[in-house]
Amino acid sequence: MFVAEAGTNGRRGRVLAQLEMGGSPVPAYIQLSERVTVVGQHIRRDEYAYFLVIDGDEAFGYERDLSHNPAVHAHGEGHERRQAGPIAFRTFTELAWEEVSKRAPAD
Repeated sequence: MFVAEAGTNGRRGRVLAQLEMGGSPVPAYIQLSERVTVVGQHIRRDEYAYFLVIDGDEAFGYERDLSHNPAVHAHGEGHERRQAGPIAFRTFTELAWEEVSKRAPAD
């Protein structure tokens, strides 16, 4: 879902989604929030929050939140803050799939 900020003519706002990880060996989804701005023909992520949730528990996440110091950081289990650099959503999904694959039940 995209929610435009008032007065921006739809050129800035929030993208919000809960993305089920279909085919995952365990119940899992990615919680996504991005604050984006359209600049010319491109979309810039001003802020983002990506969290992997497995069996109802937050496994890990990455954020760029300008209200935090440092703005770019990660979270481990229990929402413990960790140092991290910027991350692309594609890279986050690859890490998420690796994690849910590790948690697959033994045959």
